[in-house]
Amino acid sequence: MRLGLDSEKQNNKKLLLNILAVLCVPLNACTHFPKAIPPSEQHIAIPETTTSRAIPPLAVAAPLPPPPKATKASERYSIVVNNVLAQEILFALARDAKLNIEIHPGITGTVTMNLIDRTLPEILDAIARQVDMRYELNGGNLAIMPDSPFLKSYQIEYPNVSRNAKNSINMSTNIAVIGKGQAAGGGSN
Repeated sequence: MRLGLDSEKQNNKKLLLNILAVLCVPLNACTHFPKAIPPSEQHIAIPETTTSRAIPPLAVAAPLPPPPKATKASERYSIVVNNVLAQEILFALARDAKLNIEIHPGITGTVTMNLIDRTLPEILDAIARQVDMRYELNGGNLAIMPDSPFLKSYQIEYPNVSRNAKNSINMSTNIAVIGKGQAAGGGSN
């Protein structure tokens, strides 16, 4: 009997859903659609060609920067030497490069090299690899010194700012005794 009641309830639910669906269709038919919006009168009209604003002038391209100035190509030298004193080569280089030269008396040793079409700094670097020396080229002056430690100062730009700092440390310690202690006493017999 129980099976019959369950199937009857399911049939009633299906019937109720079908009736509800049939009733919703006419309700939807009762709704009204909004009227179409008529196009405006200016929709197809040609706008007036005259305006009160002036037309701006045409844009002018920005001028190109001037071409870079040609830099003077550094002179190149060729050196072919075999077991020649370093001081003699340095004097000859300074004479050909039209430089003033200062050579420290501690510069000794011989140089053997074959350098073709090199700049003056490249030649000086090659000589410095064979002889213990360092050089400074300032304008028209060439200074040759032994390769030893030296002091050099540099100018460093930094903001001129003063700074104050203050630190403080606070510490608190509490020690407390909780409870009273009782001394153990001996008993009498």
